[in-house]
Amino acid sequence: MGSDPSTKTTSLGHDAAQIARGSAIVMAGGIGERALRMLTTWFLSGALGVVGFGLYAFATTVVGIIGALAPLGMDAGLTMFGARYRASSEKSRLRGTLLYGLGTVAISAPVFSLATYGVVRLGWVLSDRPEEAAALMIVSTAIALAAILSSAVAVLISAKDMVGQALSSQLAVPAATLGGAAIAVLLNTGTHGVLIAFVVAHGVGALIALRRVLRQDGSLLANRTVPAEVNLSGLFAYALPQSFARILYRANLWVDILMLTALASLTDVGVYRVSVAIAMLGALPVMASTTMFGPVIAELVYTKQADRLNQLLGVVTRWLIVIAVPLYATVLLVPDVVLALFDDAYQPGAKALGVLMVGQAFYVACAPTGAILTNAGHSLLNLLNGLISVGLNIALNLLLIPDHGIMGAAFASATALSVWSVLRLTQVRILHKCWPFSWHGAMSVAVIAGSLGLLHWGLNGQTILVRVSGVVLANLVGLGAFWTFGRTAEDNLVIDRVRAKIRRD
Repeated sequence: MGSDPSTKTTSLGHDAAQIARGSAIVMAGGIGERALRMLTTWFLSGALGVVGFGLYAFATTVVGIIGALAPLGMDAGLTMFGARYRASSEKSRLRGTLLYGLGTVAISAPVFSLATYGVVRLGWVLSDRPEEAAALMIVSTAIALAAILSSAVAVLISAKDMVGQALSSQLAVPAATLGGAAIAVLLNTGTHGVLIAFVVAHGVGALIALRRVLRQDGSLLANRTVPAEVNLSGLFAYALPQSFARILYRANLWVDILMLTALASLTDVGVYRVSVAIAMLGALPVMASTTMFGPVIAELVYTKQADRLNQLLGVVTRWLIVIAVPLYATVLLVPDVVLALFDDAYQPGAKALGVLMVGQAFYVACAPTGAILTNAGHSLLNLLNGLISVGLNIALNLLLIPDHGIMGAAFASATALSVWSVLRLTQVRILHKCWPFSWHGAMSVAVIAGSLGLLHWGLNGQTILVRVSGVVLANLVGLGAFWTFGRTAEDNLVIDRVRAKIRRD
Protein backbone atom coordinates (compact mmCIF):
# COMPACT_ATOMS: atom_id res chain seq x y z
CA MET A 1 0.00 0.00 0.00
CA GLY A 2 1.15 3.56 -0.70
CA SER A 3 1.72 5.97 2.10
CA ASP A 4 -1.06 8.32 3.10
CA PRO A 5 -0.57 11.76 1.45
CA SER A 6 -2.03 13.47 4.51
CA THR A 7 0.61 11.78 6.67
CA LYS A 8 3.36 13.01 4.33
CA THR A 9 1.93 16.53 4.49
CA THR A 10 1.75 16.42 8.29
CA SER A 11 5.35 15.16 8.51
CA LEU A 12 6.57 17.89 6.16
CA GLY A 13 4.75 20.53 8.16
CA HIS A 14 6.14 19.19 11.43
CA ASP A 15 9.72 19.04 10.15
CA ALA A 16 9.56 22.43 8.47
CA ALA A 17 7.99 24.07 11.51
CA GLN A 18 10.67 22.50 13.73
CA ILE A 19 13.39 23.83 11.43
CA ALA A 20 11.71 27.24 11.33
CA ARG A 21 11.47 27.43 15.12
CA GLY A 22 15.07 26.31 15.67
CA SER A 23 16.28 28.60 12.90
CA ALA A 24 14.46 31.52 14.48
CA ILE A 25 16.39 30.94 17.72
CA VAL A 26 19.69 30.70 15.87
CA MET A 27 18.73 33.72 13.76
CA ALA A 28 17.98 35.78 16.86
CA GLY A 29 21.28 34.72 18.37
CA GLY A 30 22.98 35.41 15.05
CA ILE A 31 21.56 38.90 14.86
CA GLY A 32 22.92 39.55 18.31
CA GLU A 33 26.24 38.02 17.34
CA ARG A 34 26.57 40.03 14.13
CA ALA A 35 25.56 43.21 15.92
CA LEU A 36 28.18 42.61 18.62
CA ARG A 37 30.86 41.67 16.09
CA MET A 38 30.09 44.64 13.88
CA LEU A 39 30.18 46.90 16.93
CA THR A 40 33.53 45.36 17.87
CA THR A 41 34.82 45.87 14.32
CA TRP A 42 33.62 49.47 14.30
CA PHE A 43 35.10 50.17 17.74
CA LEU A 44 38.46 48.53 17.17
CA SER A 45 38.90 49.82 13.62
CA GLY A 46 38.85 53.31 15.11
CA ALA A 47 40.55 52.66 18.45
CA LEU A 48 43.47 50.65 17.04
CA GLY A 49 43.85 52.45 13.72
CA VAL A 50 44.11 50.76 10.35
CA VAL A 51 47.49 49.10 11.04
CA GLY A 52 46.62 47.93 14.56
CA PHE A 53 43.29 46.62 13.39
CA GLY A 54 44.99 44.84 10.51
CA LEU A 55 47.25 43.09 13.04
CA TYR A 56 44.20 42.06 15.09
CA ALA A 57 42.50 40.77 11.93
CA PHE A 58 45.54 38.69 11.00
CA ALA A 59 45.90 37.03 14.42
CA THR A 60 42.20 36.23 14.85
CA THR A 61 42.01 34.89 11.30
CA VAL A 62 44.77 32.39 12.05
CA VAL A 63 42.87 31.28 15.16
CA GLY A 64 39.75 30.77 13.04
CA ILE A 65 41.58 28.59 10.53
CA ILE A 66 43.71 26.47 12.89
CA GLY A 67 40.89 26.32 15.44
CA ALA A 68 38.71 24.68 12.79
CA LEU A 69 41.34 21.95 12.28
CA ALA A 70 42.13 21.34 15.96
CA PRO A 71 39.02 19.21 16.76
CA LEU A 72 40.07 16.80 13.96
CA GLY A 73 36.53 16.96 12.61
CA MET A 74 34.99 15.57 15.79
CA ASP A 75 32.68 18.58 15.98
CA ALA A 76 31.14 17.51 12.66
CA GLY A 77 31.08 13.86 13.76
CA LEU A 78 29.40 14.70 17.06
CA THR A 79 26.63 16.54 15.23
CA MET A 80 25.93 13.97 12.50
CA PHE A 81 26.30 10.75 14.48
CA GLY A 82 24.81 12.30 17.60
CA ALA A 83 21.67 13.34 15.70
CA ARG A 84 21.34 9.87 14.17
CA TYR A 85 21.65 8.00 17.46
CA ARG A 86 19.35 10.37 19.33
CA ALA A 87 16.66 9.94 16.65
CA SER A 88 16.91 6.14 16.83
CA SER A 89 17.32 6.07 20.66
CA GLU A 90 20.62 4.15 20.41
CA LYS A 91 22.00 5.16 23.83
CA SER A 92 25.07 2.93 23.72
CA ARG A 93 26.21 4.35 20.40
CA LEU A 94 25.41 7.88 21.52
CA ARG A 95 27.42 7.47 24.73
CA GLY A 96 30.36 6.00 22.86
CA THR A 97 30.33 8.76 20.26
CA LEU A 98 30.21 11.48 22.92
CA LEU A 99 32.99 9.95 25.02
CA TYR A 100 35.39 9.26 22.17
CA GLY A 101 34.55 12.45 20.27
CA LEU A 102 34.95 14.82 23.22
CA GLY A 103 37.94 12.82 24.50
CA THR A 104 39.73 13.21 21.19
CA VAL A 105 39.23 16.98 21.26
CA ALA A 106 40.46 17.16 24.87
CA ILE A 107 43.80 15.84 23.59
CA SER A 108 44.06 17.41 20.13
CA ALA A 109 43.02 20.95 21.06
CA PRO A 110 45.94 21.70 23.45
CA VAL A 111 48.37 20.04 21.03
CA PHE A 112 47.44 22.45 18.25
CA SER A 113 47.73 25.44 20.58
CA LEU A 114 51.16 24.41 21.85
CA ALA A 115 52.36 23.61 18.32
CA THR A 116 51.30 27.03 17.05
CA TYR A 117 53.04 28.78 19.92
CA GLY A 118 56.15 26.65 19.51
CA VAL A 119 56.71 27.11 15.78
CA VAL A 120 56.36 30.88 16.17
CA ARG A 121 58.47 31.09 19.35
CA LEU A 122 61.27 29.08 17.71
CA GLY A 123 61.24 31.38 14.70
CA TRP A 124 60.19 28.74 12.19
CA VAL A 125 57.55 31.12 10.84
CA LEU A 126 57.19 34.94 10.91
CA SER A 127 60.80 35.39 12.01
CA ASP A 128 60.96 38.54 9.89
CA ARG A 129 57.55 39.84 11.09
CA PRO A 130 57.97 40.38 14.87
CA GLU A 131 54.64 42.17 15.37
CA GLU A 132 52.65 39.40 13.70
CA ALA A 133 54.67 36.75 15.57
CA ALA A 134 53.99 38.32 18.97
CA ALA A 135 50.28 38.62 18.21
CA LEU A 136 50.05 34.99 17.13
CA MET A 137 51.74 33.72 20.28
CA ILE A 138 49.29 35.69 22.40
CA VAL A 139 46.22 34.19 20.73
CA SER A 140 47.56 30.62 20.45
CA THR A 141 45.62 29.57 23.57
CA ALA A 142 42.40 30.61 21.84
CA ILE A 143 42.95 27.82 19.30
CA ALA A 144 42.35 25.14 21.95
CA LEU A 145 39.45 27.04 23.48
CA ALA A 146 37.81 27.51 20.07
CA ALA A 147 38.12 23.77 19.35
CA ILE A 148 36.58 22.80 22.68
CA LEU A 149 33.79 25.33 22.19
CA SER A 150 32.94 24.11 18.70
CA SER A 151 32.85 20.48 19.85
CA ALA A 152 30.59 21.21 22.82
CA VAL A 153 28.31 23.27 20.58
CA ALA A 154 28.20 20.36 18.12
CA VAL A 155 26.77 18.15 20.88
CA LEU A 156 24.13 20.79 21.63
CA ILE A 157 23.18 21.02 17.96
CA SER A 158 22.82 17.23 17.69
CA ALA A 159 20.26 17.48 20.49
CA LYS A 160 18.65 20.50 18.79
CA ASP A 161 19.47 22.66 21.79
CA MET A 162 19.58 25.86 19.77
CA VAL A 163 19.21 28.02 22.86
CA GLY A 164 22.43 26.59 24.29
CA GLN A 165 24.18 26.99 20.95
CA ALA A 166 23.09 30.62 20.73
CA LEU A 167 24.03 31.50 24.30
CA SER A 168 27.50 29.93 24.29
CA SER A 169 28.76 30.50 20.77
CA GLN A 170 26.75 33.33 19.26
CA LEU A 171 26.35 35.66 22.23
CA ALA A 172 28.88 34.92 24.97
CA VAL A 173 32.01 34.99 22.81
CA PRO A 174 31.36 38.27 20.92
CA ALA A 175 29.94 39.98 24.02
CA ALA A 176 32.97 39.04 26.11
CA THR A 177 35.28 40.04 23.26
CA LEU A 178 33.68 43.48 23.00
CA GLY A 179 33.67 44.02 26.76
CA GLY A 180 37.26 42.88 27.13
CA ALA A 181 38.38 44.97 24.15
CA ALA A 182 36.78 48.06 25.66
CA ILE A 183 38.65 47.47 28.92
CA ALA A 184 41.91 46.87 27.03
CA VAL A 185 41.53 50.13 25.11
CA LEU A 186 40.60 51.99 28.31
CA LEU A 187 43.75 50.67 29.99
CA ASN A 188 45.78 51.62 26.90
CA THR A 189 47.15 48.10 26.41
CA GLY A 190 46.91 48.33 22.62
CA THR A 191 46.41 45.44 20.23
CA HIS A 192 48.01 42.92 22.59
CA GLY A 193 45.47 43.70 25.31
CA VAL A 194 42.62 43.32 22.84
CA LEU A 195 43.98 39.93 21.76
CA ILE A 196 44.09 38.75 25.38
CA ALA A 197 40.43 39.76 25.68
CA PHE A 198 39.74 37.66 22.57
CA VAL A 199 41.32 34.61 24.26
CA VAL A 200 39.36 35.09 27.48
CA ALA A 201 36.11 35.43 25.54
CA HIS A 202 36.56 31.99 23.98
CA GLY A 203 37.16 30.54 27.43
CA VAL A 204 33.88 32.02 28.65
CA GLY A 205 31.99 30.56 25.68
CA ALA A 206 33.56 27.12 26.16
CA LEU A 207 32.58 27.02 29.85
CA ILE A 208 28.96 27.90 29.08
CA ALA A 209 28.71 25.27 26.32
CA LEU A 210 30.28 22.52 28.45
CA ARG A 211 27.90 23.30 31.29
CA ARG A 212 24.93 22.85 28.93
CA VAL A 213 26.37 19.58 27.64
CA LEU A 214 26.80 18.18 31.15
CA ARG A 215 23.30 19.22 32.14
CA GLN A 216 21.91 17.52 29.06
CA ASP A 217 24.07 14.40 28.68
CA GLY A 218 25.99 14.21 31.95
CA SER A 219 23.89 11.38 33.38
CA LEU A 220 24.35 9.29 30.21
CA LEU A 221 28.10 9.92 30.12
CA ALA A 222 28.45 8.89 33.78
CA ASN A 223 26.20 5.83 33.46
CA ARG A 224 28.61 2.89 33.17
CA THR A 225 25.76 0.42 32.87
CA VAL A 226 25.27 1.72 29.33
CA PRO A 227 28.12 0.30 27.18
CA ALA A 228 30.06 2.84 25.14
CA GLU A 229 29.73 1.48 21.62
CA VAL A 230 31.53 3.33 18.87
CA ASN A 231 32.72 2.58 15.36
CA LEU A 232 36.05 4.38 15.64
CA SER A 233 37.10 3.73 12.06
CA GLY A 234 33.76 5.06 10.78
CA LEU A 235 33.89 8.07 13.09
CA PHE A 236 37.41 9.06 12.06
CA ALA A 237 36.79 8.20 8.39
CA TYR A 238 34.05 10.84 8.40
CA ALA A 239 35.58 13.31 10.85
CA LEU A 240 39.12 13.73 9.52
CA PRO A 241 38.19 14.63 5.92
CA GLN A 242 35.45 16.86 7.30
CA SER A 243 38.02 18.58 9.49
CA PHE A 244 40.15 19.47 6.49
CA ALA A 245 37.05 20.44 4.52
CA ARG A 246 36.04 22.85 7.26
CA ILE A 247 39.47 24.40 7.45
CA LEU A 248 39.40 24.78 3.68
CA TYR A 249 36.03 26.52 3.93
CA ARG A 250 37.43 28.93 6.50
CA ALA A 251 40.57 29.33 4.42
CA ASN A 252 38.37 30.22 1.47
CA LEU A 253 36.91 33.02 3.55
CA TRP A 254 40.14 34.28 5.06
CA VAL A 255 42.98 33.32 2.71
CA ASP A 256 42.55 36.74 1.10
CA ILE A 257 43.51 38.42 4.37
CA LEU A 258 46.55 36.19 4.83
CA MET A 259 47.70 36.81 1.27
CA LEU A 260 47.05 40.54 1.51
CA THR A 261 49.24 40.50 4.62
CA ALA A 262 52.01 38.84 2.60
CA LEU A 263 51.57 40.61 -0.75
CA ALA A 264 50.23 44.03 0.22
CA SER A 265 50.15 46.02 3.47
CA LEU A 266 48.43 45.98 6.86
CA THR A 267 46.50 49.05 5.70
CA ASP A 268 44.98 47.01 2.86
CA VAL A 269 44.28 44.20 5.33
CA GLY A 270 42.41 46.56 7.68
CA VAL A 271 40.29 48.05 4.88
CA TYR A 272 39.51 44.64 3.39
CA ARG A 273 38.69 43.13 6.80
CA VAL A 274 35.89 45.65 7.30
CA SER A 275 34.44 44.82 3.87
CA VAL A 276 34.61 41.10 4.65
CA ALA A 277 32.87 41.65 7.99
CA ILE A 278 29.98 43.41 6.26
CA ALA A 279 29.78 40.81 3.48
CA MET A 280 29.65 38.05 6.08
CA LEU A 281 26.38 39.49 7.37
CA GLY A 282 24.84 37.67 4.43
CA ALA A 283 25.84 34.36 6.00
CA LEU A 284 23.57 35.01 8.98
CA PRO A 285 20.39 33.51 7.47
CA VAL A 286 22.48 30.61 6.14
CA MET A 287 23.88 29.81 9.56
CA ALA A 288 20.41 30.02 11.11
CA SER A 289 18.77 27.66 8.62
CA THR A 290 21.55 25.12 8.11
CA THR A 291 22.38 24.82 11.82
CA MET A 292 18.89 23.46 12.49
CA PHE A 293 18.57 21.73 9.10
CA GLY A 294 21.79 19.75 9.65
CA PRO A 295 20.60 17.27 12.32
CA VAL A 296 17.29 16.86 10.46
CA ILE A 297 19.25 15.91 7.31
CA ALA A 298 21.28 13.37 9.30
CA GLU A 299 18.08 11.80 10.63
CA LEU A 300 16.30 11.63 7.26
CA VAL A 301 19.31 10.22 5.41
CA TYR A 302 19.84 7.63 8.16
CA THR A 303 16.16 6.55 7.92
CA LYS A 304 16.19 6.71 4.07
CA GLN A 305 13.44 9.34 3.62
CA ALA A 306 14.74 10.95 0.42
CA ASP A 307 11.41 12.40 -0.78
CA ARG A 308 10.79 14.14 2.50
CA LEU A 309 14.33 15.51 2.47
CA ASN A 310 13.91 16.90 -1.05
CA GLN A 311 10.66 18.63 -0.11
CA LEU A 312 12.25 20.20 2.96
CA LEU A 313 15.24 21.32 0.90
CA GLY A 314 12.98 23.32 -1.41
CA VAL A 315 11.16 24.98 1.48
CA VAL A 316 14.35 25.85 3.40
CA THR A 317 16.10 27.22 0.30
CA ARG A 318 13.13 29.33 -0.76
CA TRP A 319 12.74 30.97 2.64
CA LEU A 320 16.47 31.48 2.97
CA ILE A 321 16.52 33.44 -0.29
CA VAL A 322 13.48 35.49 0.74
CA ILE A 323 15.13 36.46 4.03
CA ALA A 324 18.53 37.17 2.48
CA VAL A 325 17.47 39.25 -0.55
CA PRO A 326 16.70 42.50 1.35
CA LEU A 327 20.10 42.42 3.07
CA TYR A 328 21.97 41.70 -0.16
CA ALA A 329 20.02 44.30 -2.10
CA THR A 330 20.86 46.96 0.46
CA VAL A 331 24.60 46.25 0.53
CA LEU A 332 24.89 45.83 -3.25
CA LEU A 333 23.03 49.05 -4.02
CA VAL A 334 24.47 51.36 -1.35
CA PRO A 335 27.81 49.89 -0.20
CA ASP A 336 29.29 53.33 0.42
CA VAL A 337 26.42 54.18 2.76
CA VAL A 338 27.03 51.00 4.74
CA LEU A 339 30.76 51.74 4.95
CA ALA A 340 29.96 55.28 6.11
CA LEU A 341 29.37 53.74 9.55
CA PHE A 342 33.16 53.39 9.73
CA ASP A 343 36.02 55.86 9.41
CA ASP A 344 36.55 57.43 5.97
CA ALA A 345 39.77 55.41 5.68
CA TYR A 346 37.64 52.32 4.96
CA GLN A 347 35.67 53.80 2.03
CA PRO A 348 38.10 52.36 -0.59
CA GLY A 349 36.57 48.98 0.24
CA ALA A 350 33.16 49.85 -1.29
CA LYS A 351 33.73 48.22 -4.67
CA ALA A 352 35.38 45.17 -3.11
CA LEU A 353 32.35 44.83 -0.84
CA GLY A 354 30.04 44.67 -3.86
CA VAL A 355 32.12 41.90 -5.45
CA LEU A 356 32.21 39.92 -2.19
CA MET A 357 28.42 40.13 -1.91
CA VAL A 358 27.98 38.56 -5.35
CA GLY A 359 30.02 35.54 -4.27
CA GLN A 360 28.05 35.37 -1.02
CA ALA A 361 24.80 35.37 -3.01
CA PHE A 362 25.83 32.14 -4.78
CA TYR A 363 26.77 30.65 -1.43
CA VAL A 364 23.43 31.54 0.17
CA ALA A 365 21.36 30.04 -2.65
CA CYS A 366 23.25 26.73 -2.54
CA ALA A 367 23.98 26.49 1.21
CA PRO A 368 21.08 24.19 2.26
CA THR A 369 22.02 21.80 -0.55
CA GLY A 370 25.63 21.83 0.62
CA ALA A 371 24.41 20.96 4.12
CA ILE A 372 23.04 17.71 2.68
CA LEU A 373 26.47 16.79 1.34
CA THR A 374 28.15 17.27 4.73
CA ASN A 375 25.41 15.77 6.92
CA ALA A 376 24.88 12.73 4.68
CA GLY A 377 28.45 11.58 5.33
CA HIS A 378 30.20 12.63 2.09
CA SER A 379 33.18 14.13 3.88
CA LEU A 380 35.78 13.03 1.31
CA LEU A 381 33.82 14.61 -1.52
CA ASN A 382 33.39 17.77 0.54
CA LEU A 383 37.14 17.80 1.11
CA LEU A 384 37.78 17.50 -2.63
CA ASN A 385 35.48 20.46 -3.25
CA GLY A 386 37.41 22.47 -0.70
CA LEU A 387 40.74 21.64 -2.28
CA ILE A 388 39.51 22.76 -5.69
CA SER A 389 38.02 25.97 -4.33
CA VAL A 390 40.95 26.99 -2.14
CA GLY A 391 43.43 26.13 -4.90
CA LEU A 392 41.52 28.40 -7.24
CA ASN A 393 41.35 31.12 -4.58
CA ILE A 394 45.09 31.04 -3.91
CA ALA A 395 45.93 31.05 -7.63
CA LEU A 396 43.66 34.02 -8.31
CA ASN A 397 45.01 35.90 -5.28
CA LEU A 398 48.59 35.39 -6.44
CA LEU A 399 47.62 36.61 -9.88
CA LEU A 400 45.43 39.56 -8.95
CA ILE A 401 46.55 41.04 -5.61
CA PRO A 402 49.90 42.48 -6.83
CA ASP A 403 48.16 44.60 -9.50
CA HIS A 404 44.64 45.07 -8.11
CA GLY A 405 45.02 44.92 -4.33
CA ILE A 406 41.80 44.41 -2.39
CA MET A 407 39.70 44.26 -5.58
CA GLY A 408 41.77 41.30 -6.74
CA ALA A 409 41.33 39.61 -3.37
CA ALA A 410 37.57 40.18 -3.50
CA PHE A 411 37.26 38.76 -7.02
CA ALA A 412 39.31 35.69 -6.04
CA SER A 413 37.17 35.03 -2.98
CA ALA A 414 33.85 35.51 -4.81
CA THR A 415 34.90 33.24 -7.67
CA ALA A 416 36.14 30.45 -5.41
CA LEU A 417 33.03 30.55 -3.21
CA SER A 418 30.77 30.42 -6.26
CA VAL A 419 32.62 27.44 -7.75
CA TRP A 420 32.44 25.56 -4.44
CA SER A 421 28.69 26.21 -4.18
CA VAL A 422 27.95 25.01 -7.70
CA LEU A 423 30.04 21.85 -7.18
CA ARG A 424 28.04 20.87 -4.09
CA LEU A 425 24.75 21.68 -5.81
CA THR A 426 25.61 19.35 -8.71
CA GLN A 427 26.87 16.54 -6.50
CA VAL A 428 23.79 16.44 -4.28
CA ARG A 429 21.63 16.31 -7.40
CA ILE A 430 23.54 13.25 -8.61
CA LEU A 431 23.92 11.44 -5.28
CA HIS A 432 20.60 12.12 -3.58
CA LYS A 433 18.34 13.31 -6.41
CA CYS A 434 17.69 16.50 -4.42
CA TRP A 435 17.27 19.87 -6.11
CA PRO A 436 16.34 23.09 -4.30
CA PHE A 437 15.08 25.19 -7.22
CA SER A 438 11.96 25.22 -9.36
CA TRP A 439 11.18 27.05 -12.59
CA HIS A 440 9.01 29.36 -10.54
CA GLY A 441 11.91 30.07 -8.20
CA ALA A 442 14.35 30.57 -11.08
CA MET A 443 12.04 33.09 -12.71
CA SER A 444 11.69 34.92 -9.38
CA VAL A 445 15.48 35.13 -8.98
CA ALA A 446 15.82 36.41 -12.57
CA VAL A 447 13.21 39.10 -11.90
CA ILE A 448 14.97 40.10 -8.69
CA ALA A 449 18.37 40.30 -10.41
CA GLY A 450 16.95 42.35 -13.28
CA SER A 451 15.14 44.67 -10.89
CA LEU A 452 18.30 45.24 -8.87
CA GLY A 453 20.19 46.10 -12.05
CA LEU A 454 17.57 48.62 -13.12
CA LEU A 455 17.39 50.09 -9.64
CA HIS A 456 21.18 50.47 -9.51
CA TRP A 457 21.10 52.29 -12.84
CA GLY A 458 18.22 54.53 -11.75
CA LEU A 459 19.78 55.46 -8.41
CA ASN A 460 23.26 56.09 -9.80
CA GLY A 461 24.32 59.66 -9.06
CA GLN A 462 21.38 60.42 -6.76
CA THR A 463 21.70 61.81 -3.24
CA ILE A 464 22.14 59.44 -0.31
CA LEU A 465 18.61 60.14 0.92
CA VAL A 466 17.09 59.28 -2.47
CA ARG A 467 19.18 56.12 -2.83
CA VAL A 468 18.42 54.81 0.66
CA SER A 469 14.71 55.60 0.26
CA GLY A 470 14.67 53.78 -3.08
CA VAL A 471 16.28 50.69 -1.60
CA VAL A 472 13.88 50.60 1.36
CA LEU A 473 10.86 51.00 -0.93
CA ALA A 474 12.12 48.29 -3.30
CA ASN A 475 12.59 45.85 -0.42
CA LEU A 476 9.10 46.50 0.91
CA VAL A 477 7.53 46.07 -2.53
CA GLY A 478 9.49 42.87 -3.14
CA LEU A 479 8.52 41.30 0.18
CA GLY A 480 4.91 42.32 -0.34
CA ALA A 481 4.88 40.75 -3.79
CA PHE A 482 6.27 37.49 -2.45
CA TRP A 483 3.73 37.40 0.39
CA THR A 484 0.85 38.05 -2.01
CA PHE A 485 1.85 36.06 -5.10
CA GLY A 486 4.97 33.99 -4.41
CA ARG A 487 3.99 31.60 -1.62
CA THR A 488 3.48 27.92 -2.33
CA ALA A 489 1.27 25.38 -0.58
CA GLU A 490 4.31 24.14 1.37
CA ASP A 491 5.09 27.69 2.49
CA ASN A 492 1.54 28.18 3.75
CA LEU A 493 1.75 24.88 5.61
CA VAL A 494 4.93 25.97 7.38
CA ILE A 495 3.45 29.37 8.23
CA ASP A 496 0.32 27.75 9.69
CA ARG A 497 2.38 25.34 11.83
CA VAL A 498 4.63 28.14 13.12
CA ARG A 499 1.59 30.30 13.94
CA ALA A 500 -0.01 27.40 15.83
CA LYS A 501 3.21 26.82 17.76
CA ILE A 502 3.43 30.50 18.70
CA ARG A 503 -0.18 30.51 19.90
CA ARG A 504 0.48 27.43 22.08
CA ASP A 505 3.61 29.00 23.54
